[in-house]
Amino acid sequence: QCFMCAFAGYSFARYDFKLKGLLFGIVILTIIVPQQMYIIQLFQIVKNLGLTDSAGAYWIQALFGVGIRSGLFIYIYRQNFRALPTDLEHAAAIDGCGAFGTYFKVMLPNALNSFVVVFLFSFIWHWNEYFSAEIFTVHKRNIPQALYNLRTLLSAQLGGTSQAVAVTNPMELQVWVEAGALLSVLPVLIVFFLGQKFLREGISRTGIVG
Repeated sequence: QCFMCAFAGYSFARYDFKLKGLLFGIVILTIIVPQQMYIIQLFQIVKNLGLTDSAGAYWIQALFGVGIRSGLFIYIYRQNFRALPTDLEHAAAIDGCGAFGTYFKVMLPNALNSFVVVFLFSFIWHWNEYFSAEIFTVHKRNIPQALYNLRTLLSAQLGGTSQAVAVTNPMELQVWVEAGALLSVLPVLIVFFLGQKFLREGISRTGIVG
């Protein structure tokens, strides 16, 4: 998702092509319009491709730039690439770089901050995603789904029956649930603290406030 959105953002920032304004307007609409408005159509596409109940449901969306919050990520990349001076591309062209060489060797390294911002946001939102996981997966569960069912599962384990909520110590059960919630948050906190420097710089460059 990080790479595909970077391609799209760079195209919107540096190239002029037909229907550019319309296509970018559609990108902005994906930010404004809630996912619930088009989730049925998206599910039908994923189902027809035979990717339900698998990680492929998310991979195929990311590949075509329609993954979770992809519109926002494209916008972040576009703003960052627009802020870079065109002299970088002119110098690369003089040195013999083509379009792809300029992108990979010059522009993308200079957009490292925005890349880290997109990676952090993408990781956190995918880690915490519950709604689309309920739609695209049936048997496989992600972290939010497991936490949602954690109290019931612990009640069955600690009490020995599926109706053990009444016989299990409520305080003991709550401690286990909170421990599970803490463990689920730890990877997100670790990733955030490792990338917070790039996050601040990337957000300041893209102009996202509020």
